[in-house]
Amino acid sequence: MTEEQKDRLSIYREFGDNAQKAYNFVFGTTQCSNDSHSIKDGVYIIYKDGSYELFNGENKKDDVSKIGLAMGEKKIAIGLKDKGFYSLTNDNDDEECGKYYDNSIDAFSDWDGEVNTEHIKSTGTGIPLDDGEFISSAGQIGFINLFLKSVNETLRYVGGKELKGCYWTSTEYDSTYAWYLYFGDGSLHGRNYTKVGATIYVRAYRDWE
Repeated sequence: MTEEQKDRLSIYREFGDNAQKAYNFVFGTTQCSNDSHSIKDGVYIIYKDGSYELFNGENKKDDVSKIGLAMGEKKIAIGLKDKGFYSLTNDNDDEECGKYYDNSIDAFSDWDGEVNTEHIKSTGTGIPLDDGEFISSAGQIGFINLFLKSVNETLRYVGGKELKGCYWTSTEYDSTYAWYLYFGDGSLHGRNYTKVGATIYVRAYRDWE
């Protein structure tokens, strides 16, 4: 057994599931820590232990959790596969409770995917979202569309599903309609599909600190 292997074994015995993070901290590796200041602009592979690497086409493919996208202060983690084909809500919401955007310029300014998703949940939805997951806002999904070629290349590399076709956003047009984005020409639409009844793709996202 080499000295490095002995070190790894010792750290594993001490830290268990957190061994990789501990090893990275002590010895340094090509994987980044969770220090947001170390995240440069680009598309990343995020692993199940919380570490991440800038995608370069030679990254390891095991234990991948999500894809990360960073540009300046904007960061988001993208699920590897779709949740499926769903209506956004089970019922129209109360017009007095919703936060609505009746034009695409304002809709693209919305970055509140988590808050929007909580409102959608309160209205009722059949979309199976795990703790911490949300449906991206129009602004967040528009941000992803700007780097779609690189994002899809990374998703293909790790065995995920590319973003293609129409996807719901959590940004609502009014009590009946919500905005969706077409990953083809990047167009945003607000009056074509009703939140109740119309089914299109849903992908789950997470904050990436």
